[in-house]
Amino acid sequence: MITSTVPINLLRSPYIGLFAAFTIGLAMPLMMFGRAVMQSDLAIALLVTLALGFARPGTYSRAINAGELAFKIALVTTAIAWLPGMVNSLDLASSLKAWARTFLFIAGAGVMWSLLSGNDTERRFCLKVLVTASLTAFTISLISINAWPELINFLRGRPVDVLAKPALLLKSFGATAMCLVPVLWWSGQNLGGRWAWASYAGILMAMAVVFATANRASIAGLLAMAVIVTALMGIRDKRTRLPLLLGAPLVVAGAFVWLHYFGPTFLDNPDTYLPVWLIDPHRQSIWKFTLERALETPWFGHGIDTINLQSSLGQHLEKNLQTEIPSHPHNWVMEIFSETGFVGLLSLFATLLILCIRLAKNVLANIRPQQNLALLALSTGFWASSLFNFSIWSTWWLLTYFVLFAIVASRREA
Repeated sequence: MITSTVPINLLRSPYIGLFAAFTIGLAMPLMMFGRAVMQSDLAIALLVTLALGFARPGTYSRAINAGELAFKIALVTTAIAWLPGMVNSLDLASSLKAWARTFLFIAGAGVMWSLLSGNDTERRFCLKVLVTASLTAFTISLISINAWPELINFLRGRPVDVLAKPALLLKSFGATAMCLVPVLWWSGQNLGGRWAWASYAGILMAMAVVFATANRASIAGLLAMAVIVTALMGIRDKRTRLPLLLGAPLVVAGAFVWLHYFGPTFLDNPDTYLPVWLIDPHRQSIWKFTLERALETPWFGHGIDTINLQSSLGQHLEKNLQTEIPSHPHNWVMEIFSETGFVGLLSLFATLLILCIRLAKNVLANIRPQQNLALLALSTGFWASSLFNFSIWSTWWLLTYFVLFAIVASRREA
């Protein structure tokens, strides 16, 4: 009896809950140190959160009951629709692992959401940790890129005498910084006072990191956020409609000018379909190859996380042989289509459409407009940037979206 009650009593300590909130809020800024550090922190956060769920009645039931019925049905349908393509998988174990962990990540983020939404003190503490850690990570990143390249090498444990370009080392963190923009805005709206000013400073620094790392996919994410926020605010508030409609095109045009004149340069290629200053030739070549392979099995695909194992002739290759795709297609639509087919892609589209329409309707109906706008901006930025960058099955990238979504959604009334 003593052995069973002691752990429960320990978990009921307020310090354990604050520790869980601390690790959740710290995770995304830790991406500055690399994916392993961020994922290790989240592993600790998840273990503590799951343990706390047993000590706090209602945590798991709240997580299970979260979300509308239509969204749950669409999500389950997507999970089922991704399974038939496993028959064609060249690496069944890898496909099943990627499939399982995706939905386990969603479940884990749901428990984190439930924990934070059940305790306002821990939720606010999580936001404060996120703001503080973000400001610190952005400051270190900008100093490393612009003045002291040895700093980020030292912090990442790299040999200082073998310098890599900080902008290249921090490119993935640039994508995280883009996702943090709406979360920081939401944090400022919630915390108020000096924390609000700190959050808004963090937004400017996050955008500076995105541009300093020349992460064009993240720039696309920021532009997508700007477009959706402008459109919704213009529809919702007539007073801001004209300034927003005039300002948004200028922002988009400015971004394109920056890409054309100051972004990375590439040699012209006769086989490209889009301007090389906008989409590099290598990425366009990968997309062409992926689409060709997708059309070989258009209904259910080649199996999750295996498109890079396909040869240029569509023949099966061993994992140690050279392929046409070095790692992934750099486009989530191409990746989902080629690996789960039209059925899997359509199911995911339906899930995202239900989610985004509900968020947009809530904004227009003035139902928690700030929270829903932040969630919609986060979703828009994530999926827009994923059209150009990392594999959609990447652990750190999926965790970034799911955990940040859980943090923003964790208001008690949500």
